Amino acid sequence: KDMNETKLCRLFSTYGTITSCKIQTDNNGQSRGFGFVNFERPEMAQHAMMNLNGHVLEDGKQLYVGPFQKKSERQNDLQRMREENHHIQSNNLSLFVSNLDPVIDEQLLEVIFTKFGKVTKTHILRNGSQSKGIGFVCFNTMEEITKALNEMNGKWILSKPIYVKLSTNVVNSQSITPKSATPPISSANVTSPPMIPISYFNTPLMFYPYTVMIPTQSNNYPLPIAPFHLEAPSTREHSLPPSSITTTSTTSHTE
Repeated sequence: KDMNETKLCRLFSTYGTITSCKIQTDNNGQSRGFGFVNFERPEMAQHAMMNLNGHVLEDGKQLYVGPFQKKSERQNDLQRMREENHHIQSNNLSLFVSNLDPVIDEQLLEVIFTKFGKVTKTHILRNGSQSKGIGFVCFNTMEEITKALNEMNGKWILSKPIYVKLSTNVVNSQSITPKSATPPISSANVTSPPMIPISYFNTPLMFYPYTVMIPTQSNNYPLPIAPFHLEAPSTREHSLPPSSITTTSTTSHTE
């Protein structure tokens, strides 16, 4: 809640022209921990969301950045993600994978990562039956985690580059720095709304390196398709037990 509107605008202005920037406050003028940033063009908002969702602030809190939503929709997503995170956080040999092509399910996600070692679990976050473009991959050893992280972060899979990060637990227990990957993202025909809500919460994020709520329309990038050879998938069960993830922030990460 130390974030003010000047800092907020400065943080987001890197990604485009801001037309308005507002932090919500209570009756006493204290920040409620969330706000709104409006950009001149939708592609600017999309660029900001892709780069700042999960950004760690100076106080160690982590931002959640997503498209504008009604309060009820936002609360439902927060609750669903909180529940999913409850289980995922217990595994500290996991990778967080974002910007996945919507056709990628748990089985295909395992196939993509299996060359780096024994994949023990995979999980895709969904809105109903539709993928959010977010997933988790669990391995047996830290060596497998490190190899997958360095080789897959920024790699083009099907229609877009994927982004791979360590879970919070791994980050706290191991010193691993992934190879940086910032593939270019074409913004043509992006249909996401230009209003971007940002918020941080007091609930600790115990598993993933950043909170996630990717809009279903964010998959509409006209990105080139890179060839990717897939091996036959295993028959093992893939999804994690009912769990919880939430758009929250934490003393380790927030918005």
